[in-house]
Amino acid sequence: MAEKDPNYPAASQILYPLEAKPPIHTAALVGLQHVLAMFVGVIAPPLILAGIVGYSKEESAYLLSMGLIGSAIGTIIQIKRRGPFGSGMLCVTGTSFAFIPILAETGKAGGIPLMIGMSLAAAPMQMLFAPILPRLRNFFSPIVTGTFLILIGFSLVPAAFTYIIRGFGTEAPVWAPHLMAGITIVIVIICNGLGRPFLRLTSIVLSLGIGYATCAIFGWVQAPPPSTGWVIIPVPFHFGLEFNWAYLLPFALMYVFSGVETVGDLTATSEFSGEPTTGNVFWNRIQGGVLADGLNSVIAGILNSFPNTSFSQNNGVIQLTGVASRRIGYYVSGFMLILGIFPPIGRWISITPPPVLGGLTLILFSFILVAGIRVTTARHPLDQRSVLVLAVALGTGVGLQMKPEILDVFPDWVRLVFGTPFVTGGLVALILNGLLPNRIKEKA
Repeated sequence: MAEKDPNYPAASQILYPLEAKPPIHTAALVGLQHVLAMFVGVIAPPLILAGIVGYSKEESAYLLSMGLIGSAIGTIIQIKRRGPFGSGMLCVTGTSFAFIPILAETGKAGGIPLMIGMSLAAAPMQMLFAPILPRLRNFFSPIVTGTFLILIGFSLVPAAFTYIIRGFGTEAPVWAPHLMAGITIVIVIICNGLGRPFLRLTSIVLSLGIGYATCAIFGWVQAPPPSTGWVIIPVPFHFGLEFNWAYLLPFALMYVFSGVETVGDLTATSEFSGEPTTGNVFWNRIQGGVLADGLNSVIAGILNSFPNTSFSQNNGVIQLTGVASRRIGYYVSGFMLILGIFPPIGRWISITPPPVLGGLTLILFSFILVAGIRVTTARHPLDQRSVLVLAVALGTGVGLQMKPEILDVFPDWVRLVFGTPFVTGGLVALILNGLLPNRIKEKA
């Protein structure tokens, strides 16, 4: 077992470290909370993309189930660490949101077959990129990985507010969404602030459960969507495959950038788990995690799903619960597999009131931002060089988040690839970190 990172101030607060074996009831409870935190994030991309191509409810349900099953398989590969594949940490996976813009454009040209065909064709690019990462460790300094994490968190937080603003989809007072989001946040704070392990372990399920029940009492929960069948069995290449050379480069670049995002996500996983964020152990985990993401995207394509990646918000679950044991991943995978094969179960999770979900994800997403700040400043105080890199990179990423139309003058593929704020801002940090002299004298 690797040493806990002595520079991580909350390492002593971890209830179950990486190789710990939590009791079955504890592991199942924490695994369920990971599923609750990620479920909407897993099902949203296939639903969005199915809507773009005009698929029926039955076809959409099939895509959704394949996303859940792909997530289950991918999580097992990440936590198991077989050969070079897998991070060996509590890293859960799901369909990547970052690919949605380019998948949407591809879908307009050739539907789901072209989306899946291009996803499969370019996935090896991520696996080719992974072995190079340890050699680039000098470029991925704490200031770079911290910048990635800050921008990932910054790009996710608005989604939490979107959930709150969306409301309940039923008649409710205008103040009700804000109230329910606030109640959810307060419950999480109380559960974590009282210092009792049981409350900390159950903070997510308690906040969602109380919020869900309260909304149901007042009639603020929508009816679940109609069932499309009790069981769905995967059929490889169910929708067929198509290929178009015009989309290969954008997809290949997106896989490289997705790999860089995984570096940031796994850095946060290490940070929240009290594990090293530098050194050979850390970089072996990074390489294995990025390799696994590439392999998982291939498996997802075979199952008729879309590129997979590590899920950032689940690092927030590690922080909230204090459970970093990778064995939790087996329970997450089991739950996701059940939800994928038996769709009626997932229907009831899918109608979790958006304001309740928004209150919870606001905390989970913000943890990613805070992890970036911690990684950036943990090793040493920021010198003038680090401040310069951080300022330019964050300014670029945040500015792009707020004014994406600045890229409208560029070709479509540039907007598709560089329109993601953490990609562009992170690349700026990476380039500046490599180009600027190692030391810039601080002036008195």
